Amino acid sequence: MSRASRFADLISEYGKAAVDEVLSALGRDAEPEMVKKAVAQRAKADAPAKKAAPAKKVAAPKAPLAVKTSSAPAYLKTGSGTNRDLAADVFAATSGKEKGAPAFSDWRAANEADLGTMFDYGSLGQVPNVPQFQIPRYQPRLGPSPRIIDALKDSRVVKGINETVDRGAELGGKEWYNTDPLFRRLVSSVGATNAPGEYARLMDIVAATSPRAKVQDNIRMASYYNYLLKNGLPVPDKPAPGYGSIAQKSHVRHARNIGQQGGWNVFENPKPASFSSNLQGNQQVSTIDTHNFRLPGIISRDPRFLATSIDELVKPELNDRATIISDLMAQYPNMQGADLDAFASKLNDAKPKVTYRPQDWLESGSISMDEAVDRPTFWASVPNDNEYGYYEAWQQDQAKKMGMSPAQYQASMWVGGGEDTGLGSVAEPFLKTFEARIKYTADRLGVSPDIVMEKMLKGEMPLMAQGGSVDTEELAAKYGV
Repeated sequence: MSRASRFADLISEYGKAAVDEVLSALGRDAEPEMVKKAVAQRAKADAPAKKAAPAKKVAAPKAPLAVKTSSAPAYLKTGSGTNRDLAADVFAATSGKEKGAPAFSDWRAANEADLGTMFDYGSLGQVPNVPQFQIPRYQPRLGPSPRIIDALKDSRVVKGINETVDRGAELGGKEWYNTDPLFRRLVSSVGATNAPGEYARLMDIVAATSPRAKVQDNIRMASYYNYLLKNGLPVPDKPAPGYGSIAQKSHVRHARNIGQQGGWNVFENPKPASFSSNLQGNQQVSTIDTHNFRLPGIISRDPRFLATSIDELVKPELNDRATIISDLMAQYPNMQGADLDAFASKLNDAKPKVTYRPQDWLESGSISMDEAVDRPTFWASVPNDNEYGYYEAWQQDQAKKMGMSPAQYQASMWVGGGEDTGLGSVAEPFLKTFEARIKYTADRLGVSPDIVMEKMLKGEMPLMAQGGSVDTEELAAKYGV
């Protein structure tokens, strides 16, 4: 059934442009009832403005802005004269099939010299002047786990972690969490009264979309969910094209919880609650993420820190048992028959997958400890409930001895140990990656980064994933640039 047929009544009542806008944000597969509710909500939200004054064309900025034409700009022709033009253009370009648009990583490599200019980066090594406080942690009745106690009492492990932190600090780890210049931009946009609450919500959404995401992807996906929540749109089960993730079910669940509850349950979700708090300026707490938790296990070489089971999806077109087994044997020649059978036991599932069992493999002799250490993903990535508070307190103590805040210590460990723990993000402050995503979107749209910055922070548009080509003359005329 065509889109026009499915939503004929809605189009008749609200207009095709309104329906298309909601479908762009929710995805073309969104349930009709969800679309109907969202369109009605948007119409209701727009009603006061329409009654107060007739629609006007977007005013030209006071000073002319240069349109920057990239090597393969995005294709835009969805503007309708409203203040949501840029959001519609981003969705259209992101979901398009045009060829030639550079991926973010390629664009960044070609534009690195233009980064580092939107904010004052000189003071990022300082702790922001905001309240510093401890988030409550679960207190286990029987105390922390033996493995975490043993690892953190081992002088060799302590030395290895602190050497990693020193290395990370030299690479800029102490600057990673300070986003105060970004907060100041929001203050100038929405005022000192509204900025703290809006910034907290934005950083909560960044934390919600952080699981299994590189920082550059985390920021892009967060901008999408921020756009949905700020505009009263429901969070769909499947994000719009360009904003999905291998962990999107988790992202969707967390984003919905933020929309409904306004924040985090700090006992159920200690990591994202801490991550958001760190980004807001509270550096007293530690974000114990995948890389932070893997390091003591890898340095200690304690098999208790190895993961017990890891499922990995296999593309149907690559689901050939003989090839899969052969590839595994090429990596691990000592793999035992029983371990091979267990590894391939789920290849006939509706969603075929293979199952790694690092602890069992080490015990059976299928892999050696050296081979396990060379594979960061074989190590446990999440602390148990009875480990988070203990490991955080240990990091807080070590940070004090080294003259750092706990957040600076954790970020320096994250940056310095990236090669050991499988870090895929660029070792730079969060703020610089954020600037890069802003400028990538601005370049794809051919507008000023300051316009993109303001609209993204206010939730009026998401940041771009990837697009095709831009008609810059049309865009310049539309936005007065």
